[in-house]
Amino acid sequence: MIRDYDLASGVQLPISDLLLIIFYILVYPLIAGLSIILISVLINDEILNLFLLNFICVFLLLLSFMLYYNSSKRLKALVLDVGFYHFQPSWREIAINLIQQVYYVVGLGFLLVIILRIFIVETLDFWYLLGIALFLSLVFQVFFLIRSIRSKKELLSTAQEPVNQDILEHLRINYTKSKLISEYRFADIQLSSLFLSAGVMSYGWNKNICLISRYFQWKLSDEELIAVILHEIGHIENRHLTKSYILGGTEAFLRTMRIFCVTIGVVLLSQGQTIFSLNGFFVVSYLILILLVFLSSTFLTFFFRYRIFLAEIRADSFSANAIGNTLLADTLRKLPSTIPSPIGYNQSSFLGLRVAILRHRAKIEENLSS
Repeated sequence: MIRDYDLASGVQLPISDLLLIIFYILVYPLIAGLSIILISVLINDEILNLFLLNFICVFLLLLSFMLYYNSSKRLKALVLDVGFYHFQPSWREIAINLIQQVYYVVGLGFLLVIILRIFIVETLDFWYLLGIALFLSLVFQVFFLIRSIRSKKELLSTAQEPVNQDILEHLRINYTKSKLISEYRFADIQLSSLFLSAGVMSYGWNKNICLISRYFQWKLSDEELIAVILHEIGHIENRHLTKSYILGGTEAFLRTMRIFCVTIGVVLLSQGQTIFSLNGFFVVSYLILILLVFLSSTFLTFFFRYRIFLAEIRADSFSANAIGNTLLADTLRKLPSTIPSPIGYNQSSFLGLRVAILRHRAKIEENLSS
């Protein structure tokens, strides 16, 4: 275990972790965007550039739909097993998300009108418009990244008290996977969310830290605390952190494509162009590009949501395989009473689903053993 930290100041975020986050969330979409800009400069043909972007977005759509379909299918199977019918994925939600994106496009269009006037865009140069879209997307990404890292550092600064040495020794002896986490600390987690009552975060190259709400320290038994910790180890074992970073970078690239689609429309309108005055193949390709980009964004949005649910359920499975389904179900059921503020409906509903799944599995094991 790591012990060379000043408890008065909490755990410090190492530079290696910052570089890891920046690479996946910032550098990866930057390289992808610059590569497309370079190719558009070399091609230097509007229609061929649109064809290339359509080809890329077809791949993105297929990928995002496959991820969405597989995750929704797995979640639906789990939901139907335990009778949580109201929790299964719905196509109506997808339609609502697409409508929300229309409002997003309108608002973004007004913003781009102002920005493009500053940059004095007079021609439809693809490389230039792609550059503007990439720049704006990365500005958003840097803002989100700075806010995330700041919150992360603030939370780490409260992680002053290590987990009881007896519990750490028990983990080391009985659960070899506990070595995947370098440090276990109690922290002042303020948000009333069962997703944030305990959690893990990357802690440099091949190192991770597990943060646990101080309320758990006060209100859970050692056995229940071990169940919570094993759940967090399950996240590391399944590499959920790295996958989250990669998905964040993919979303940044898709944001670039969304901004680019809106940028073309704004430029055409500013030039007084109409659909009838443009090349027919250009118009069709442009409309297909819009459809591909926004469908990809929608499917990826829902995949993000379902992936979080499935990641929690998979981490539950890791913990339950070690300490038993019933013990983990009882521990999860107890968690809301340990938090001083109320939790939202979606949080309590998902917690109920997780408990139901564990009890269902415990019943199956009981039937098999008898």
